[in-house]
Amino acid sequence: MRQSVAFASVGLRARLVAVTLLAASPFVGIIAGLEYDRGEKTTREHVIEAGKAAAYAANQTSGFTSAIGDTLRTIASFPSIRSGDYSHCRAVLAAMLSELRRYTALLISDASGATLCSAPVAAAPVKFSEYEWFNTAVATDGLLVGDVIVGPISGLRALTISYGFQVPGRSERLAAFAGVDLRWLAKYLASLPLPAGGRLIAFDHHGALIAAEPGGPAANGEFAQWLRPVAREATGASRVMQAPDGRRWAVSASSVGDRDHGGMHLVVALDLAEASVPHGLKRWPLILALAGVMAVTGLAVMFAARMLVVLPLRRVTNTAGAVAQGDLSARVGEPYPGGELGNFMRAFDNMADKLRQHVNQSTEDQREKVGLYRRLNDVVYRMAPDSTLSVSFISDRARDLFDAAPETLLGPRDNWKSIEFVTPELELVNAMLRHAIERRQPIDVIYRIRTAFGGKRWIWERAE
Repeated sequence: MRQSVAFASVGLRARLVAVTLLAASPFVGIIAGLEYDRGEKTTREHVIEAGKAAAYAANQTSGFTSAIGDTLRTIASFPSIRSGDYSHCRAVLAAMLSELRRYTALLISDASGATLCSAPVAAAPVKFSEYEWFNTAVATDGLLVGDVIVGPISGLRALTISYGFQVPGRSERLAAFAGVDLRWLAKYLASLPLPAGGRLIAFDHHGALIAAEPGGPAANGEFAQWLRPVAREATGASRVMQAPDGRRWAVSASSVGDRDHGGMHLVVALDLAEASVPHGLKRWPLILALAGVMAVTGLAVMFAARMLVVLPLRRVTNTAGAVAQGDLSARVGEPYPGGELGNFMRAFDNMADKLRQHVNQSTEDQREKVGLYRRLNDVVYRMAPDSTLSVSFISDRARDLFDAAPETLLGPRDNWKSIEFVTPELELVNAMLRHAIERRQPIDVIYRIRTAFGGKRWIWERAE
């Protein structure tokens, strides 16, 4: 009896150490009795791995180009752009450029190459029709990944991405352009995972180098020059190639965008000399014998773990499940075993007690807040902190401030069509709110609306 009590009081740490030693003992025998042969992976495995890495890089890059396309489509859909009134266009683009650091410039141009509005403002008139990438973009409907250029407005090296569109109800064709900063793009590509010994090289559709990682273009110039012909070939080409220095590489190419009119080409190269792994164990009879020993030992470890750890922890998990379902009165309860596991079970019960007290207090605080909101003179609202911007509560004061019934303002803020936003427009206000929520920053927005009687009213909206 005395021995049983002493064993039960052994701490959880000592139990886990004993279980770990039992599980590790067969591996010690394997390491002591066998020899390892090291060799390269098969060439086919490396080619497949390079192909997967290239496809993943293209998929991730397509994601951010799609996001840029959404930005350009948003710009093209502004009512001021559709109506031909570009008086507010420059201010809107400047506000967007200040928030979106990945761009060197944003602009709208007509088919003749004349700039209708841009951010930043060009120091001198620029005739974009002289550039091949511009003429291709204007003639192409939808999103197009263009060329690496030195921006004629910003003076910075950038990758052009455009969105060509026909203005509804008018014969005029326009194009929205974004210059993606190559420094930002290089950092983005450097963040993508590569296999051991791998390199990622990116070109535009003319073969101009966009980025080379790891190390940058300076460290990979000759290597990129060697791989440039691969980028111009069909997407998905995978092979083994020998570099001018004699090293063998598994190479795979992939593309982003329309290859017929533009696009960005990605090449992943995997150094076959660096990518080596253990080739395997070869003494199969001894391996089978040790596998039997491991199976018996494993069963013993599972039984010990069940008795010493699993059963006590199951009481805790069952109680945690009850609390998660809303039963705040559920407790592990006595008897508590000795050692760290018993201390853990006591701490869980104490936590459940405090959680119940906190929930009760929070309910009372919520009642007090609702009463306080009804007494405030300013508009108070509750909005979901996600991209829907869904308003679930708004005080009665909204009727006087927005000239709208409070119940009409519930739900997504994109539906606030009954309020006429003067500047900035509803879409941009909501974009600023989403930007602040994504970065977990306080909301501080000032905008102006038109009242029911034709006047204008400034609104200052703040939230955390």
